[in-house]
Amino acid sequence: TGSARPRAAELRTPSVLFLGEPTGLAGTDETVGGLAGRYALALYELADQKKQLDAVADDLTGLRELISDSDDLRNLIRSPVYGRADQAKAIAAILDKAGAGELVRRFVGVVAENRRLFALPRMIDAFIAELRRRRGEVTAKVISAQALSDAQQAELAETLQKKVGGKVQIDTQVDPSLLGGLIVQVGSRMVDGGWMMDIRAAEISSILKQQIENFGAEADVAEIGTVLSVGDGVARVYGLDNVQAGELVEFPGGVKGMALNLEHDNVGVVLFGDDRGINEGDTVKRTGAIVDVPVGKGLLGRVVDALGNPIDGKGPLEDVERHRVEVKAPGIIPRKSVHEPMQTGLKAIDALIPIG
Repeated sequence: TGSARPRAAELRTPSVLFLGEPTGLAGTDETVGGLAGRYALALYELADQKKQLDAVADDLTGLRELISDSDDLRNLIRSPVYGRADQAKAIAAILDKAGAGELVRRFVGVVAENRRLFALPRMIDAFIAELRRRRGEVTAKVISAQALSDAQQAELAETLQKKVGGKVQIDTQVDPSLLGGLIVQVGSRMVDGGWMMDIRAAEISSILKQQIENFGAEADVAEIGTVLSVGDGVARVYGLDNVQAGELVEFPGGVKGMALNLEHDNVGVVLFGDDRGINEGDTVKRTGAIVDVPVGKGLLGRVVDALGNPIDGKGPLEDVERHRVEVKAPGIIPRKSVHEPMQTGLKAIDALIPIG
């Protein structure tokens, strides 16, 4: 679970050696984390050595499209019902039918043998992301109300290229509920230039053009991450590069969390709510605020949640102040000394330790 690393045997088993030992992997500058990232980086290094990066990327892109389009294929790689041999045989037949190269067929065979096919889509995404990063390319995820024309995509790519200073690849998606504007995600940055309003279909084309021209002028910029895993009240999140320790983050459905474990490739977030509605792949947004709670006499007799928000239907809290949850304890001198002792009945303790 979580961002588990491949077992040591998975990097040394003879079935991997025909791919080439992933030497120097630990020292690689990782931009993708967890299990999928490490497999992707091992494949990248081998494909680079064999001068097959473009061919491997094309094969993986085609395989990713097959997985996205086929419910049966997704069930095959995700379901624990299928045995190791059945999965390996089925996926090999699919790759042969699709005309995939030998390197990709062997890589997927290793993944199947190690029972990691459930992570194959993330491995493919991580490989493509690493390839584009090393080539100085940036992927922009664009969500619009209707499909963008080639001219609109080219214009948007040119606009983004000026902003990010590098070549931009556009990944478009259509969301009919977005009746105007664009939502653009570049890396862990999301620029929301869209709005919901009643618009005639004939107006959408001109509005999209205007949004592209004025992209970023009045945009809501937020840093986001992606849920890798969730369980036991803790979510592992990839992204959130600049999140602060103790910062409040927001999950879909309004569930809040506190960023605590800041690791190299993921962030551990403690959830302040039910985790059953949070799934792998969900978007997590920074709030920029350190977790704080209300304190004061106004809390007496009230029922509040983990963040101090009233849930008893009696209206907002009054006569309270907000204090951060994580604060340094005051020193000895500022503290008030014990002025009303509490007797324990043990003379040694009562004589030596001021309790009260």
